[in-house]
Amino acid sequence: MHAVRLVALVLIAITGAYSNLVVFRFRKLWGAEMGAVALNRRLCREQPAIGWSLVASQGITILSALVLWVMIFGVIR
Repeated sequence: MHAVRLVALVLIAITGAYSNLVVFRFRKLWGAEMGAVALNRRLCREQPAIGWSLVASQGITILSALVLWVMIFGVIR
């Protein structure tokens, strides 16, 4: 079980870092006033590979955090 927790933490760290890098890079290029949803929509429209990888990265982060939460506070121990 400790290995699963470690994998979840590593996934959260990697995907979180990737998401932050993409968001900071394109906010700098397109303007800081753009919100997260608007930025992601524009990315998916103009640069689909990066946009959808950002969506997948955020999904993996959420799922990893959910697994970690259930393991720590939930039924699975």
